[in-house]
Amino acid sequence: MLLACSQFNISFGQNLFSAPDTVCVRQPVYLVDSFTAPAESYYWGFCSGYLYNTAVGLSSGTIFNNTPTAIEVAKDGADYYAFIAIRATAATNSDTLLILDFGNSLSNTPDTINMGTLNDVMPTDTRKIFAIKSNDDNWHLFLCGGNTVANSSIVRLDFGATLSNTPNIANMGNHSGLLNGPRGIFVQEQAGNYYGYLVNNGDNKLIKLTFGNDLSTTPTVVDLGTTFALDGPSDMVHILNNGDWHAFVTNYNNSTLTRLDFGASIDFLPFATNIGNADSRLFEPTGITFVRDCNNMHLFICNETTDDVARIDLPAIEGPYTGATYNGIANINDPTAISRVVRDVDSIFCFVTNGGTSFSLSQILFPQCHNVNIASSDAKSPPVYSYSAPGNYTVYLAVNEGRADMQVECRQIDVLAL
Repeated sequence: MLLACSQFNISFGQNLFSAPDTVCVRQPVYLVDSFTAPAESYYWGFCSGYLYNTAVGLSSGTIFNNTPTAIEVAKDGADYYAFIAIRATAATNSDTLLILDFGNSLSNTPDTINMGTLNDVMPTDTRKIFAIKSNDDNWHLFLCGGNTVANSSIVRLDFGATLSNTPNIANMGNHSGLLNGPRGIFVQEQAGNYYGYLVNNGDNKLIKLTFGNDLSTTPTVVDLGTTFALDGPSDMVHILNNGDWHAFVTNYNNSTLTRLDFGASIDFLPFATNIGNADSRLFEPTGITFVRDCNNMHLFICNETTDDVARIDLPAIEGPYTGATYNGIANINDPTAISRVVRDVDSIFCFVTNGGTSFSLSQILFPQCHNVNIASSDAKSPPVYSYSAPGNYTVYLAVNEGRADMQVECRQIDVLAL
């Protein structure tokens, strides 16, 4: 039977390594690295988490004193941080910011740092937190929120070289009164200049921020109008694919998704397409995030009405849009926001903040498997290893992890029973 299985052991070329597509249980697996330039680090995971596998959910229980309304997760060096906005209470009279310090693994129990109200300049009803590391290797955090023109604002936190620093606070307020319930802020560098966008929940407008070459400056703000197929936009995420920029916006009022196509420059005026209720999986969506893993593109969207998270798979930016729904998982209840999807070594994590009466944090995990005799390696040339049970397994390679020239590749191997 091993001889028959060996017939399937056909290697196919990859940018970083070659691998068999099919092997048998306990058959030696040979991987061959394809890169010639030396690297600072290598990480091979032979039993990594996979987004098409069954997800595992975990709920924190009630850990916040009021509704958490926004979340961002970032990795700085070897350490992971989550930033969470908490809605104002009668005691605080202002939103507050919590930092969860997970240390070197998102599976750790985090230390909680209460940043308070940031000298009373936290945005009212903060609905988006976005982290970016600028070209000068300094960290910045953007927060936006508000429910009316009068109380809408953007705040920027400048952490310097590490997210463990105490940040400087820049209150940018409501530029020229153009913000009206801002949501979904993101900032992107291109050709040495920084551009940002947000969507107004209050008047369905797309707003552009232009920073120039210094992210620490106050941006020029431009109202791009209401011609972008938006209806109560609640969040936005941006994507670079095949040299073109895109963004996806969740519309709370009509439970649809809008795609913005910028073309080759994030500085271009985008063309908008409302693509409807993607695969009939949106129900008053409140948050959206994007992940590219194993050369596949996915959107993750949390739904307020159905207390769940939808995964929308993108074989191409233009669709077709299909996917799956994670319901009855991690005690998701009145979800308000969803974090980035983060690969922590061989497991994949994302987090959902819950309002209602739960005031909790849900973790959705695609864990690594254990049916392998060698779990991982940091050698340039990987060891020969084998799988102990049939199934579909993911091999994951990261070269120069955490550096600007980081490369990642993964591939599935089918393991057949003897």
